[in-house]
Amino acid sequence: MIAIGMIVGSDYTNGIPNAGIMTALEILQEFHGTCMERLEKFRHWWKKAQKPDYKTQSKVLKRLKNLALFEGFPNQAIYDAYISPKVDPDKSKFTWAMPQLELIR
Repeated sequence: MIAIGMIVGSDYTNGIPNAGIMTALEILQEFHGTCMERLEKFRHWWKKAQKPDYKTQSKVLKRLKNLALFEGFPNQAIYDAYISPKVDPDKSKFTWAMPQLELIR
């Protein structure tokens, strides 16, 4: 699930542009290992696939080759945020109030 979030985007990352759930599942089916291993293998393959002499018969890989990965994908810090999220330990009861608009602007 973390790998899917890192591919399609989530609260922690924008993900890969134009990659939806089906693309994420195709990536995870093609590249095996742990979450980060799969994403790193995909990145490594993608870099090789960008060379003009790259050829494949796979329709899936031809499609994946056209994705635009951002520099630093996959990001270990994003993975770590999923594994160990920083949460507010405050146990006091939450109350709703009107937002202080002047502080937001």
